[in-house]
Amino acid sequence: MSVKKILITDDHPLLLIGLKGIIENIKGYQLVGAATNGTEALKMASETQPDICFIDLELPGVNGMDVLKQIKKNDKNCKVAILTSHKEEELLISAIESGADGYLLKDFAHTEIEKCLTQFVKSEPYYSSQLRSYLNPAKKKDPAIDKLSRTEKKVLKLISQDKTSKEIGSILFISPKTVDNHRSNIIKKLDITPTTNSLFSWASKNEAHL
Repeated sequence: MSVKKILITDDHPLLLIGLKGIIENIKGYQLVGAATNGTEALKMASETQPDICFIDLELPGVNGMDVLKQIKKNDKNCKVAILTSHKEEELLISAIESGADGYLLKDFAHTEIEKCLTQFVKSEPYYSSQLRSYLNPAKKKDPAIDKLSRTEKKVLKLISQDKTSKEIGSILFISPKTVDNHRSNIIKKLDITPTTNSLFSWASKNEAHL
């Protein structure tokens, strides 16, 4: 396995030192940058072309959410995880909709970073176990689900598992273009604002009813 390059960003020096120590002890990964503000993070990302970034939400200059969006815009293949102390549901959902591949809590960074990297290797997202109830809450079925056809529900179920259109097409024996058409129809039927990862966010929260 080729060595993966990691960039970390946090404005707290002691935490940054701790994160360096965690990453440097995980085989197969190389720390290529440690930024202390959003502007520096974007500069380092441009210069080092990391495979994975761990970004704090609260940063001087450019905030973490905007850093996330810009990095994903510049390199859609770069995995970006938010590493924060904030446990609010709206921030988690906002991060996912902005393109975040992961959302980790600093309180559990020592164990969660390695778990997150393991998920990224499998091309799967990672969200702190403390927050997953926000993505799959025990709540009543959204009546809008009944507007979907059986195939659309299958597509949406696979979207909740973060499958690509190509992967969904292979599983359901339909073309990626047909999957994209289903995505568009689902968005219209559910009246979802078509932003990055908005369909994944909706599907994740309602997976239990699909």
